[in-house]
Amino acid sequence: MKRLVALGAVLFISAVIGTAAEPESTIITSPDGRRFVIERVRHLKGGSVVAALEGVRDRGAAEALHGAELYVARDQLPDSDEDEWYYEDLIGLKAVSPKGDEIGEVVSVQNFGAGDLLEIRPADARQSVFVPFTKAAVPLVDVKQERIVVDLPEEEDDQL
Repeated sequence: MKRLVALGAVLFISAVIGTAAEPESTIITSPDGRRFVIERVRHLKGGSVVAALEGVRDRGAAEALHGAELYVARDQLPDSDEDEWYYEDLIGLKAVSPKGDEIGEVVSVQNFGAGDLLEIRPADARQSVFVPFTKAAVPLVDVKQERIVVDLPEEEDDQL
């Protein structure tokens, strides 16, 4: 089964897309299994895009998509740069101490406005903990080996 990565959601309807570039990733899906091909994309300020979807030709069809979450297959996304990761690639990685002791597993990546946090569920605890996703706290991310190294001060390490 292909891993899907959240791409965005349909927030508003635009009558005119104008000139737009051809997208690199063209197939997107919705949670109900519908598949769409992106025909054209226009990038807006702030990271939003306006996209023309194949088969969506009138306002009624477009309005029916309002609020729909859209996903793309992970293998359609470009490779990330060094020291950059897609959140999806981090979820499920084993968290280990600098000595190699198992701490737990990354279950999500959150950002509440002050930077990315890795939510780690310790192997022997019910409650997960949040670790700042910084080079100091997470000095190594090895997606191929499916692990991260977590290096926390002793007082925080006691929570894990």
